[in-house]
Amino acid sequence: MASPRTNICLIDNKGNVVIDDFEDKSCIGCVSECQKEGKRLIDCQLDGFQYRVFFTADEKGRLYVCDNKEKTTKNFMTLVELIKHSRPYLLDRYNTLAPDIQRAAFKELDAFEHNIVHINAEAINEFYSYITQDTLVTNYWKLQELIEENINKNKGEAVELIAKLARHNLRIKTELSVMAKLRNPDGKPSFNLGKPRDAIMSNVYMHYPMFNKRCVYVKVKDNWDKFNIDYDALQVASFYIIENATKYTEKSSTFNIDFFMTPHIFSIVFSMCSLYVEPEEVDLVFEEGYRGTEAQKTKRGGKGIGLYRAKRLVDFFNGKLQLEAGTDVHTGKDGFIYANNRFIIDLPVSMPVV
Repeated sequence: MASPRTNICLIDNKGNVVIDDFEDKSCIGCVSECQKEGKRLIDCQLDGFQYRVFFTADEKGRLYVCDNKEKTTKNFMTLVELIKHSRPYLLDRYNTLAPDIQRAAFKELDAFEHNIVHINAEAINEFYSYITQDTLVTNYWKLQELIEENINKNKGEAVELIAKLARHNLRIKTELSVMAKLRNPDGKPSFNLGKPRDAIMSNVYMHYPMFNKRCVYVKVKDNWDKFNIDYDALQVASFYIIENATKYTEKSSTFNIDFFMTPHIFSIVFSMCSLYVEPEEVDLVFEEGYRGTEAQKTKRGGKGIGLYRAKRLVDFFNGKLQLEAGTDVHTGKDGFIYANNRFIIDLPVSMPVV
């Protein structure tokens, strides 16, 4: 049996919903109808229990109350008067807090829009570098023929273009996943039977050309373990770690990805010779907007949000992300300081490995 409760819906005079406790959209209409018919005690059509109801509309807005906690009409009306008495304060607090909440929400959406627009622009520019915009404008009816002609002339450029566009598409997917999982207060992990290695490998394939340009050898250990994981969240979290490695691993070094199983934990270890991280920076690298001292010196771009997002996503599916920063420092040929670093994702194993 459900616990007795008081449901309130408070709407200001501009139509903004300040408070809404009702679980079903039909409840508001029910309370309004009861008020018109002069009913104060009703049998709820949703759960069959008796409720006392109240509705008022004035210059402050509208107030709906539905209650089955109070035992008498007198007590119920006392409750209603207390709520009515609190309305000015609640409305004032809403008007004070709402702009800041809206700005925060807009900031998130603005950043999302900016990233999507930027990625899309890069993808379009890649295509126009393959077939110029002027060529398409003057020969718009021959798009497919022009693409076929260019492919026949230079298959190498066509292959590179397709790889770049696939990578841009994966970047867009990461942005959408972050919004869906981290920006939704009601978001929950979506666990399904899957292989963690498969989620990792999709990122390795897409980033391999970037590793290849830096002469970085990528070695991924074989692993066939399969258990409940949030595949999309793991893929996006590892995307940021691997993308980070493409920028900051030392040229002509090796990037290793290993997998280790214990009875309750599955560990994914990303080992690399990358920019040195000072001891006091180990935790800071997972904070939004932070970029390490050596990373800033390289001027290789980055906004300090990749590892921040990676950690939040790992936390989201009840995992753990940590950095084991190396102390065996050396100066690379490019003049930057490097060390052997390890990023480790620990996944809880929720069922026997099959």
